[in-house]
Amino acid sequence: EVATMAKKASETVVLAIDEEGLDSLISELLKSLGDNQASVRRGSAYLTGFFFKNSKLDIIDEAPNLVTTLIVMLTDPNSSTVQASWEALGCVIGSLPKEILPTYVKTVRDAVSTARDKERRKRK
Repeated sequence: EVATMAKKASETVVLAIDEEGLDSLISELLKSLGDNQASVRRGSAYLTGFFFKNSKLDIIDEAPNLVTTLIVMLTDPNSSTVQASWEALGCVIGSLPKEILPTYVKTVRDAVSTARDKERRKRK
């Protein structure tokens, strides 16, 4: 029950963010997506997806960094975090106008390359 209440509270907080707080929110989400604890990464991925799915703000400029980070997170050792990252990635991409999606090809290609390199380093 506490976890459910905390989740609802964090959803309320991210939706209360206005244009002035957007940079701070995105910065904190990105920082948390790289946290050492899987539960923090997973929660941040969830909130990222929730925010992009439900926000009324113009958040197109924030998407490239998050797309890159979330794609790299698909290599996370924690399967629940991978699932949350995949869902968040879908929400971020889904929030973008279809007309600009072709401009993300290089971003996605670079992120996949980074993720592949990260996996190779793990195996050595």
